[in-house]
Amino acid sequence: MEIKHRQLVSCLAATGIDLAYRMWYVGSCATGIAGTEMADPPQNGGGEWQFAPYIQPSGRCQVFDFLDGLREKDYAAFAAFQDVLLPEMLARGPFEVGGRYWTALGRGYYEIRFASRQRIYCTLHGRRCVMMLIGRTKRWRTWESADQKFCEQASADIESGSYDQEQREYLYRDHCQRRGKKWP
Repeated sequence: MEIKHRQLVSCLAATGIDLAYRMWYVGSCATGIAGTEMADPPQNGGGEWQFAPYIQPSGRCQVFDFLDGLREKDYAAFAAFQDVLLPEMLARGPFEVGGRYWTALGRGYYEIRFASRQRIYCTLHGRRCVMMLIGRTKRWRTWESADQKFCEQASADIESGSYDQEQREYLYRDHCQRRGKKWP
């Protein structure tokens, strides 16, 4: 599995996609995903955190699509997440970064806030693993019910025991190829 994982990281690095995304794959939390949702947030310190995108059974990854669109439309917001906030959260943990950027929404869901109205809705799985479920530009004061429903369905998929992060990464690669993104 480690060899395939390294091949995927190399493959992703060779693409035209800006690969701060590689940070989510390196040290992937795939082994701690199925059925291991944490009741209490882990204590900070003693190791780096990991961020993994949720990839749908179809191969679509809404978080990557959101970030790609953000990179094209609002590069400053994209850079605020990729170059500043994500490295800080990886090193210190989201709970240590604090409420301005990380907020509990209830029922085990959290939001990463950046660049005024940008949000990535997440849940915790395994030890020190944040599963990023969906990214949005927030337009309303409350968390939209359609986004809540998507997060609940994604969490159920992850917790079903059949979710395999590595397999979904390959599905994402195929999905991108069908959309015309260049892969080696």
